[in-house]
Amino acid sequence: MGAHRRISALRILAGTAAAMTLLAACATGESVPVASDASTAPVPTTTATETAAPSASPTAPAEDSAESDVPWDSPTDGVAASADAALTATDLRIGSQLGYDRIVVEFSGTGTPGWLSARSATAVEDPTGQSVDLESEGYLAVIASGLTTPPDGGIDPGTTTPGNSVVTGSEFTGVFEGEAQIWLGLADPEAPYRVFTLENPTRLVIDVQRSMA
Repeated sequence: MGAHRRISALRILAGTAAAMTLLAACATGESVPVASDASTAPVPTTTATETAAPSASPTAPAEDSAESDVPWDSPTDGVAASADAALTATDLRIGSQLGYDRIVVEFSGTGTPGWLSARSATAVEDPTGQSVDLESEGYLAVIASGLTTPPDGGIDPGTTTPGNSVVTGSEFTGVFEGEAQIWLGLADPEAPYRVFTLENPTRLVIDVQRSMA
């Protein structure tokens, strides 16, 4: 149980048999699309290609404005880390894009992170069981895998970002057995979201759509 304790906890939050299929794929190094409760149509896992030049702004870097063709609430809600993944989370930041908030976790090291995601009514840090202090109407939990244990430096456990619009804030709870838990507070618990990776540098991106009403 220990090696997959966080992923197991997230699977319970997600409440889908599809997450079990993903865990089996992780054991063989394969990447398997997983259906979410938002859609049943298969959608291939997509890695976005960055096109914008870097910016000096710490809150909304131009490099993080790269658009993605990953659909909102697509059934691809989890992938395995690459076989050579040995990553350290070095930065957590939030930006505002046209129609959505963007959370970016930046990494140093080798390989590409894996991830799982699920909505939740509560935010509890695993394995400590402590509540995550994010005022919101609901939460999004994202587990990043492929990290070094113990962490090779990087950002401190408990690192947070301020709120923006639909994302009321986020917290990086630290690394445990090669996985990192990132909690997002949501003003709209059902807001569509998507998760994908960007390269150069390696980043895990979480976009949450704002209401267009």
